[in-house]
Amino acid sequence: MKRLAIATATCLATLAGVWLLWQFRSVVLLFGLSLALTAALRPLVDRQETAWHWSRPAALLAVYGVTLLVLIGLSVAVAGPLLDELRRVADQSVLTYDQMWISWPYGTAFQQAIAGWLPPPPQLYAAVAGARGAAIEQSLLGATARLVDQISQLSIVIVMSIYWGMDQARFERLWLSLLPPGRRARAVEIWRAIEVGLGAYLRSELLQSLLAGVLLGLGYRLLNLPYPVLVGTLSAVVWLVPWLGAALGLGLVLLAGLAAGPWVTAAACVYTVLVFALLEFGVEPRLYNRRQFSSLLVMVLVVALWNVAGLAGLLAAPPLAAALQLLVSNLLAPGAARVSQPVEERFAELEGRLASLDASLEAATEAPSPQMASLVTRLQALLAHARQALLSQGSLPPSSERRG
Repeated sequence: MKRLAIATATCLATLAGVWLLWQFRSVVLLFGLSLALTAALRPLVDRQETAWHWSRPAALLAVYGVTLLVLIGLSVAVAGPLLDELRRVADQSVLTYDQMWISWPYGTAFQQAIAGWLPPPPQLYAAVAGARGAAIEQSLLGATARLVDQISQLSIVIVMSIYWGMDQARFERLWLSLLPPGRRARAVEIWRAIEVGLGAYLRSELLQSLLAGVLLGLGYRLLNLPYPVLVGTLSAVVWLVPWLGAALGLGLVLLAGLAAGPWVTAAACVYTVLVFALLEFGVEPRLYNRRQFSSLLVMVLVVALWNVAGLAGLLAAPPLAAALQLLVSNLLAPGAARVSQPVEERFAELEGRLASLDASLEAATEAPSPQMASLVTRLQALLAHARQALLSQGSLPPSSERRG
């Protein structure tokens, strides 16, 4: 009866947790995005902190500031040509539809069949614009409101990411306090492995998308492909879509090539394939090893999240699959190896690390900070107490006791 009550309580608690996560899914999403952003930028922050000996807040502000300046600069540089090309696309679409309405009823059998389903241009424009353009005005207001909301959410993600990067140790101690003491070290190792793998994936994908947009936009402009900035920007976005990114990018080139000659379209397609091949086989292997993850798991998550969240779920499936596989692999393989390692070897490894730290501090040109010296002293005291406890329990042989 007691087991049944415990099982029932566990099931109810799990269902309640899932329900709470679903109710607060927007908050959970923002928190997850902040953790992902921190994981992607952490190596850059650590490099500034260790190589240039900057403080943690200064390194965080420098890395996040430079990243934001680069993104804002690219957005400002692209915004003007992109809006101009969108206006020209809208004007060209109106002219093309008028020509289709006039010529297709006298064209081929296929064109005549399609023309029978097309509404007259005034009726179509009235349906789109509504009475006195009310529909367009509402659409613009809605798009502006969504843009402001997305900017505010992005600001929240950035601020939370900065706080997480600055107080990571405190946050980790907080959630580790909920676990039994014997499992905390293992939980930290799994968490760090997932964070490193997920950060590498995000850096790889975002850098590839940025390079795709820049290279394709410049190449399309040199090839005189119509709407080069618009096609390059959309190609950079669809490149993030797993498996279908290259095909969607070629489809955009073919669609834009309808207003150009066949030679320009063919040259743009060849150039697009070369850029995508460079990203896939030249850039990605240097940043991230995609082959270590199962494509079957990615496919399952893509299908599931596409039905739930559409394009956002399609983009979120690969990093989620990578995180899940990292979690499973770290729960299985490394755990067994760590349990099978003798206590004496594990303790000797810790003493070796502390000895290396002492040697590096002594070889440093500058004296260590008081906080660092206090931390090393505490670590030495903890290892000494641990040695005495292990010797009293017989876990260490008496011969391993330090002399002097």
